[in-house]
Amino acid sequence: MKKPLVVFLSLSMVLLLILTGCNLPITAEGDGEDITETITTEAEEETEVEETTEEPVVEVTEEETATEEETEAPTEVTHNITPGEPGWVSKYFFDTDASKTAGGGYVNQGDDFVANLFERPFTESEMVYRPDIDINKTEISSDSNFYYVTIYLNSTHPEGGLQGMYGVEIDTDRDGRGDLLVIADHPTSTSWDIMGVSVHKDPNGDVGGASIMRPDASYGGDGYEQVVFSNEVLDDPDAA
Repeated sequence: MKKPLVVFLSLSMVLLLILTGCNLPITAEGDGEDITETITTEAEEETEVEETTEEPVVEVTEEETATEEETEAPTEVTHNITPGEPGWVSKYFFDTDASKTAGGGYVNQGDDFVANLFERPFTESEMVYRPDIDINKTEISSDSNFYYVTIYLNSTHPEGGLQGMYGVEIDTDRDGRGDLLVIADHPTSTSWDIMGVSVHKDPNGDVGGASIMRPDASYGGDGYEQVVFSNEVLDDPDAA
């Protein structure tokens, strides 16, 4: 219903521009002097008076409506149980401290591709050391509800915080193939939180390829193809 009014206003604006075309300043440069001539007609003065009495038309576009819909508050997640503090450490592992040789852009141990062990706490091309992805130690503990994996990093990112994606691969049947992959992506909270946390499963058992703990010349599997927990998959909001 607002289109005829918009067309009318558009025609009025065109007419206004035509009538006020004579009101543009004309400037010429002479011998160090500026000559300005202004021509005003009676018709354009009347048009200006009429136009100032028009009320502005405010239109709400579909883009603005979509933006308002996107700002709706997220659904609050209710938790029935919350993890406690990691207790007795049942298993722990040490890893290479790459900071000792980071100045040279290399590690003195930890890289063993044949055994599926990688020590690469550097940026991809410039080989800048990343202390926030240099794992030095990992501990495993549990209680009646949860398993706890505590990862000790060399330090935080040079620009602050933890800016990596941290994961734990779980082999539930001890066949050398991972069955679950738990990921914490860019964790920021200092208390228990599920933001950035996801759990992935491998129902068809193709993780590891043909030779399991050894690199394969070619791999055609799909890895962890099923998401069983994330901020979008909350069948059990307390799963991880």
